[in-house]
Amino acid sequence: MRAKIGDIYLNYELTGSGDRCLALIHGLGGDLCTWDAQVAALSSYCCVLAWDVRGFGQSDKPPGPYSASMCASDLAGLLTAVGIERAVILGVSMGGVIAMRFALNYPEMTRALIAVSTSSEVKEQAATIWEAQAAIVEHEGLAALPQTPERVFSPSFLKAHPAMVDEYFHSRLANDPHAYAAAARAMARYNYTSELETLRCPALVIVGADDVMTPPGGSVIIHRRIAGSRLHIVPDAGHGLLVEQPDTVNRLVLDFVRALP
Repeated sequence: MRAKIGDIYLNYELTGSGDRCLALIHGLGGDLCTWDAQVAALSSYCCVLAWDVRGFGQSDKPPGPYSASMCASDLAGLLTAVGIERAVILGVSMGGVIAMRFALNYPEMTRALIAVSTSSEVKEQAATIWEAQAAIVEHEGLAALPQTPERVFSPSFLKAHPAMVDEYFHSRLANDPHAYAAAARAMARYNYTSELETLRCPALVIVGADDVMTPPGGSVIIHRRIAGSRLHIVPDAGHGLLVEQPDTVNRLVLDFVRALP
């Protein structure tokens, strides 16, 4: 389904029912199919909204610049359009950045926050790398980006599931290069660490112990900044936590949502 939010159309799927809603935000280069291993399990208990962030999937791909605040505003408009007043906001990687920004900008619409495989700030060295990658994609296309599976998946998963790893990187090639670059630049520079202390919603932070892209230390920072939050570091899992250990993620999320007042 598609909904017009501001001056663009966003693609989304709404499944399940109940008075609790989960809004799912995918990472850079992904789309709502990112959550294929989660939606069935989660929608058995609550309403689940999966959507394509602007620039990805079947949503519109306007020219940049993009920002986390812009994407958070898109989600606020989409929730309103489908009649959801408050939701548990669950984001992975780039989606986690957007989820934190949403919770900060729209506390009245945030029932709880779940941040997976993400960070609350970007150091200068990493920012330079993100901007360089954006420039490569714009000028040479997504195929020019080097494949770095060891940064995405844990060593054990790489060894056991080479076909799934190949499929993951092949799917990224379908993205629009200009939209991808705009989103990459949006992720190059942000720092929400100090702001997180203002959050009063329940929060869950999940990260793989072998995550190289957003190491567990960043999740520890998020956890320490959000009063009362919970932290789970999943053993033998990398940045691709949703793919590597979907049952673990589903269990942690459902246990958290069920415990909400």
